[in-house]
Amino acid sequence: MSIRARLTIALGLLLLATIIAMISALLFDARHRVETEVSSSVQTAATLLESSLAAIEHDPNHDARVRQLMSRLQDLRHFRLYLQSEGRDSAQQKTSGSADALASLFAVDPGEPVRLDVRTNGRVIDTLVIEPARNDEFLEVLETIRRLAFYAVGLAAAAFTITTWLINRSLAPVHALDAAMHEMEAGNYDVGVPQNGPPEIARICSQLNTLAQTLQRSRAENQRLSTEMVRIQDEERRDIARDLHDELGPFLFAIRATGTALNTQIAAETIDRPRIQILTGDMNSHVQSLQETNRRVLHQLSPVGLTELGLSNALLSNVGLWRRQPDMCTITLETADGIDALDTTIATTIYRVVQEGLTNAVRHADASLVAITVQFADCVPAQSGAPRSIVVTVLDDGEGVADEIQPGFGLKGMRERVIALGGTLRVEREGNRGTRVEARIPLVVSDSSDNQHWEYFSP
Repeated sequence: MSIRARLTIALGLLLLATIIAMISALLFDARHRVETEVSSSVQTAATLLESSLAAIEHDPNHDARVRQLMSRLQDLRHFRLYLQSEGRDSAQQKTSGSADALASLFAVDPGEPVRLDVRTNGRVIDTLVIEPARNDEFLEVLETIRRLAFYAVGLAAAAFTITTWLINRSLAPVHALDAAMHEMEAGNYDVGVPQNGPPEIARICSQLNTLAQTLQRSRAENQRLSTEMVRIQDEERRDIARDLHDELGPFLFAIRATGTALNTQIAAETIDRPRIQILTGDMNSHVQSLQETNRRVLHQLSPVGLTELGLSNALLSNVGLWRRQPDMCTITLETADGIDALDTTIATTIYRVVQEGLTNAVRHADASLVAITVQFADCVPAQSGAPRSIVVTVLDDGEGVADEIQPGFGLKGMRERVIALGGTLRVEREGNRGTRVEARIPLVVSDSSDNQHWEYFSP
């Protein structure tokens, strides 16, 4: 059931309950009112009749005067007059079934009848009975209730109409919100909800519009990243193809030519052993060059030893290759415990960030010191100290990055890798001299029955 229907039904039931409560209160109050009114009327009539009967006691037309007196008072409300000798049925009956039923329901007690002796010349000739009549007063109560109920129903109908209109008007933006959410669920984030209605709903509309814009920007960024990643992959494939053509091709041709020369020497009548040894040495040299080229291409595709050795040892091995170069600057490496449990995707990204940052520092920065750190960060005590991200920093004391420099292929690839994992990459000048490359990648802990490892997540 919709909120509009619920509010409308609740309002209708509330108004109905209010009307019923008002009528019930009037009926309960009517008991005391009827008893008081009837008792007062009977006492007044008794006083008046007693004095009137005393005045006509010696009148020659006594019977006619009594009849005349009863006739005058017979139309008064709240009591009935009759002579005991004639019986109760002689009194004018003013009854109402509904009034009598209600009076009985609420146990209204009108009191006992008042009896007055009718005397003539000192002799009692009959008894005048004044009997309380509760129906008359209840008829008046019912009439009052009818009028009040009519007015109450009219006012309730007006209030119901106005309130329903206000509810519909206030909830009108909710339908726009519902339609916008369906559009967003279908993948259409180009929605705009009018920010009207009550302040709370207007604030929700504003937040939904902001969310839609954020999702739209995120989707556009994802599309850009996907396009950029495809472009980078194509460039990597072209680089590999060029390396295979430029470096493997000549070696393969040389091996083939050497093999042909060996066949010629073997087929000759006289074998030139020194010549064969030279050709065999050349072939071994070409094969060794092929192996080195193959190893370098494989290293470009996937870091060698990352899976077998773990991230920390792979980083140490990469740094060791640079340290063995002649006239190499000082390189320090500091890694946190537990980085070998990182997800493969994160580990590869960290390795590439360190690899590219170290290569740029050594080749282009003219640095004397390069400091590399890989540390967990943003620990949450509520989660037993679980880190929320990992930070990779490559800091050198070289010439510093120029403000107008355009990012190259390696830096672009590094940035796209980090952003694809929901992280951030900063490349900035460190003071007056030096460059800081800092990548921050978010993490989430994944528990299994075997071990615990770290995966990336997009915040």
